[in-house]
Amino acid sequence: MNGVINFYSTDLKWLSSIDDNDITGFPILCLSFNKDSSLLAYSSQCGILKIWKLKASDYLLNTQFKNNPVTAMSFDNEGNHLAMGFLNGDSLLLNLDIMGYTKFKQKGPAKINGIKFSPFNNSQICLAYDDGSLRIFETTTNSKLCEFIQHEGKCCNVAFSPINKLFLTSAGFDGKINFYDIQSNK
Repeated sequence: MNGVINFYSTDLKWLSSIDDNDITGFPILCLSFNKDSSLLAYSSQCGILKIWKLKASDYLLNTQFKNNPVTAMSFDNEGNHLAMGFLNGDSLLLNLDIMGYTKFKQKGPAKINGIKFSPFNNSQICLAYDDGSLRIFETTTNSKLCEFIQHEGKCCNVAFSPINKLFLTSAGFDGKINFYDIQSNK
């Protein structure tokens, strides 16, 4: 693990790379592009979180969360917020306009493995936890809207439907893909 992030075209031609000596020897746990691919956020097991500005070849953010790495992240649909889930179940919302954090009021029950914004409501976000549960939060009010506990093991990721605002799905280490109706909480 040499701390280099390489960018390739769809036909596998090398385009560019980020040489990051701060993360040498540590695996990258998660990454996310913003809507127009001008920013790439990534986090390593050593707790370092960076947001790389691709056109400027410079960092917008370079910080470290000691002993609590970011394990899941997602930009919102407009690209001005980055939601982050942590190893200890905490979650933060970073406002890129003011570079300020908002912590979700309720700490999760376990490590966060997946985090996604709704494609229909930019203030709704779903978090997938190591204990098999999912929680949907309203980011503007910092409140939990609903919770689903359907997996018999770790929930590894979550996805909102891009065509139906009431439909949500999750995948788990139990080998199941579960589907949910957000409105009826089933």
